[in-house]
Order: sequence, then structure tokens, then C-alpha cells
Amino acid sequence: EQQNVEIKEKLTVAQADQENLQQEILELEAFKKKLDSEFREVSDSIFAEFCEQIGIPSPEHFENLLAERKAVQENIEKCKLHLHELRSLRSYEESRSKSREVKKWRENLRKLSEERETLYRSAQEAEQYLEAAFLNVRSAEETFNQETETFDANQGKGLELAELERKNRKKLAHVKKLFEKLKFERQEIISNARKDGVPLPTSNNLPQSQSSIEDSQKVFDFNGLDENLRTSSDINFLESELEACATTLKEMTGKIREYDGPDVKQDLKRIKDELRKIEDELIQSRKNVKEFGQIFERAKEDRRQCFGDFFMKVESTIDQIYK
Repeated sequence: EQQNVEIKEKLTVAQADQENLQQEILELEAFKKKLDSEFREVSDSIFAEFCEQIGIPSPEHFENLLAERKAVQENIEKCKLHLHELRSLRSYEESRSKSREVKKWRENLRKLSEERETLYRSAQEAEQYLEAAFLNVRSAEETFNQETETFDANQGKGLELAELERKNRKKLAHVKKLFEKLKFERQEIISNARKDGVPLPTSNNLPQSQSSIEDSQKVFDFNGLDENLRTSSDINFLESELEACATTLKEMTGKIREYDGPDVKQDLKRIKDELRKIEDELIQSRKNVKEFGQIFERAKEDRRQCFGDFFMKVESTIDQIYK
């Protein structure tokens, strides 16, 4: 009992720390956005001046921004590690609570197994009945085809064939009644299952984790990126954009060779490498955001889908039989 009290106290303190850390992450992300904005301004100025004068200014300010960005990312990683420890503590407390309900869940599982066996037996009986009805339909269809061929071959037996056709229609009407009876029995089985408290979910009301992932991405602001890079999740497209940027820099390097400027080639190569590194970091940051959202939704998703697969299989089996 004393251990439970201590764990609850630690959990309360940990939750408060978690909120503070989440706020710190938001502040760090805002600061990161500011750094990215300053970097874009410097980069735009460099490229604009280069296009006009074929010259590049000193990149010291850009290197300082990279150093600050690296420090921010290290702080974010530390915050993520701390959050992971807090979630582990919370998961431990939840597992202790769930262990007390194991007996109740076992009893529920036993009842569900019995109900599943009952539904399975009913489904087998319905399948046999449907198979017999299908044989009757096929027999009636074969008889009808044979009588039609006889009618075509023997025009003089109109009265006899008319009588046979009447009998066939009577058989088909009887088969139709059998199908209506089967349809009613199917509805009765489903109604009895629902009255007994057995839910039969469909694929339309199962949870969708992707939307939760997209909602978690909205916490992070990518408005500083270009429109195409901000909205696209295609890795091939992003790689093609990087290759196009590298091609542009290569063409610029060819133009610079015509001017023999001091250290221009070395500066351009360094800028090219730094730009490529920043683009790679942005792509990796996007992947990290998606993984972070998936981790937040995993526990909730497991809880919602605890018995979803079982009931989907039951309903799918019944639907396939009656179809």
C-alpha cells in the first residue's frame, strides 16, 4: 500500500514535469522556426546577390545559426528521453491496474467464446440449408433449360410444354420463398446476437490511426517551408528537389570558374554541403514527427481494437455464408 502511494505521488510529479516539458518543446520548436526563418533570409540574400554580382558574402552568421540549431535539437532529444521515462512510469501504473481485472476479462472471454460457438453452429446450419436451396435452384434451372430446348424442337407440343413451364414457375416461386425464409433467419440470428449483448462492428466504425497521426502533425509548424515541400510526403519528390538544387549549384559553380574569384569555389562547395545537410535534417524531422505521433496514439489504438478483430471475423463469416 505504501508503495502504491509513493508511485501515485511520483506519477503526479511526473505528469507536472511532462506538461512543463511539452511547453518547453513548443518553445524550442518556436525558437527553431525563428532560426530557420533567419537562415532562409540569409540564404535568399546570398543567392540574390550571387545572381546579380556573381559573388558570395561571408557565411559566419549562417554557421552560428547551425550551431544554435544543433543545440536546440539536442535539447529536444533530451526532452523526448525524459518524456519516454514518464510514459514508462505511467504504463507501469496502468499495467498494475489492469492486472486486477484479469479475472473479469477471462470470464468475459469465456462467455464470448461460448457465444462464438453458438453463432458458428447456427452459421453451419444456415450454410447447409443454403446449399440445399442452391441445389434446388440449379435443378429447377436445368429443368427449365431442358424444357426450353424441347419446346424449340417440338413446336406441336405447346400445351404439354405450357404445363411444364407452369410447374417450373411454381418451383421457382417455392425457391424464392426459401430464400426469403433464409433472409429472415439471418436477421433473426443477428438480432438475437445483439439482444444478448454481442456487438457486431463493421469496417466503417473501426478507428483510423492515420487521422490521429495527421492531427499530431498539426502541433508542429512547417509553414516556413516552400509550398511543395510543406505539403508533400513523397520521399522520391523530395529527393528529386534535392538533386535539382544540387544541379543548380553545379551550374553556378561552372559560371564561377569564369571569374577566378578568391576562394569562391571553396565557399560555394561549403554552402552546397550545408544546404544539403539542412534539407536532410528537415526530411528527418518530418519522419520523427510522424513517429512521435504514432507513439502517442499506440496505447489508445490498442485499447479501441481489443476485440475488434474477433467480431469482424464473426460478422465476415456470417456475411459470406448468406451472400
